[in-house]
Amino acid sequence: MEHKPRNNETVVPFKIFRADSTYEFGVYIDAEIIRYFPDMDERVKKDLSAYIQELFGNAQIHGDCSFVYTCGQYYPTHQKMDFTIVNLGTTIKENVVDYLTDKKEIIPENCIEWAVEPEHSTKRINSGGIGLSLMHEFIYYNNGKYQIVSGNEFWELNQKNVCTEELTYKFPGTIVNIEIDQSDTNYYKYQENQKNDSNNIF
Repeated sequence: MEHKPRNNETVVPFKIFRADSTYEFGVYIDAEIIRYFPDMDERVKKDLSAYIQELFGNAQIHGDCSFVYTCGQYYPTHQKMDFTIVNLGTTIKENVVDYLTDKKEIIPENCIEWAVEPEHSTKRINSGGIGLSLMHEFIYYNNGKYQIVSGNEFWELNQKNVCTEELTYKFPGTIVNIEIDQSDTNYYKYQENQKNDSNNIF
């Protein structure tokens, strides 16, 4: 399986998609992003691709925006690949505050951290379910990073912990960045009972 850029290129092409161009984005992900991932079972590859495509869908459903911007960079020296999805729509914090205010519940200190919890999966916020658990566990074993900036909030998942931070300046939308460790020699496949247990997927 090829894990490096074609013809020694190090840039994942910058693209602008209409927010409803789900099919075109899926083709882009499978052609330009998934090939950078380490060796894995076809089902795992398909589900990771589907989860990234859900992140794209969230821009239209939750971000209420017209366009989504994507790009990436491969760093041969460090054996890392970063892929970024950006929209300039409604922030996660704005969605969460509206949602919890309607339900008369307490507003969390960091709304991104609240939104990425599987039990907080709502159609207004988060794809949730097995896709989110799969991405979290993959990031852990791959020693990668999963980062989100939205409004004045920052959230990062890495192998060691989850980091949150309040930013000095507000970003007018949402940035999702996924970093893959290219030196990963693991082979990823589901455990036999994976469908009945979202923990310990690999």
